[in-house]
Amino acid sequence: MGRNIVKRLWHIVSSFWLMFKLRRSTSEATTHEIEQALAQKLAKGRGLPMKFGQVMAGMDDAHALHQLTHSVEPWQLDKMESTLRQAWGKRLYDVVQSIDESHAAASLGQVHKAVLCSGDTVA
Repeated sequence: MGRNIVKRLWHIVSSFWLMFKLRRSTSEATTHEIEQALAQKLAKGRGLPMKFGQVMAGMDDAHALHQLTHSVEPWQLDKMESTLRQAWGKRLYDVVQSIDESHAAASLGQVHKAVLCSGDTVA
């Protein structure tokens, strides 16, 4: 748990550093490079960092941030397994018989189609 918090804090701190650099940038090429780095950092942070980037995209001319509003890659299922195990208190396949990879993602979640051990299909 502690390592996860440190990672999240690092994403936040480094994102604010990139925003500071962005505001002080005088070169169009440098500005674009910083925008790209910031968009990647916020997308990797997921959740609230990504939502923050989406809000910034709507308020600013930071064109690179616009990718956060419509081209977010879903998390791989294997990356989510430990999070789901923590939340459910069980291994993934103790809860579901099968689960599809996500085809859609958003800043605060994504959708998977799954079949529960009870046989019910859920999304």
